[in-house]
Amino acid sequence: MTEQLVEAPEVTVEDLRRRIDDWTVRLSKLYSDVEEWVGQLGTYTTRRVRNVRMYEELMEQFSLDAEMLDSLDVRKGSDLVMTLRPVGLWTIGANGRVDLIFRTGSVILVDRAKPFHPPQWTAFSLENKKNGEPFTQSTMLRMLRNYE
Repeated sequence: MTEQLVEAPEVTVEDLRRRIDDWTVRLSKLYSDVEEWVGQLGTYTTRRVRNVRMYEELMEQFSLDAEMLDSLDVRKGSDLVMTLRPVGLWTIGANGRVDLIFRTGSVILVDRAKPFHPPQWTAFSLENKKNGEPFTQSTMLRMLRNYE
């Protein structure tokens, strides 16, 4: 009996560029959602800061330049209460990861959608680290209260 190996499709620079562009669009949409959600409360302000350097292994292998990505800070008055910080696009079992960093803890957000599909942001906290929960306005507001 002979085994037949299935070859992986050839990856091109254009493929990587499309994934990176999609990642930046998904991050921007996620930040816009959070800005809208906290904006409805009236006591929080947000600010995007271009301070995350993206230079992942595949980018290096294909000689792509590093990208600068935004993080999103959420403040209550002058206190920084939450930061959304992109960790990586190419993660095992997900279509990207963003950490939510609070003063008293952190939550991992992963996009469970397939590449180029609408995001399915899922939050994994200490309380719910096995299955996670959809990252919605009510989820985020509860996390703000719990970790503030």
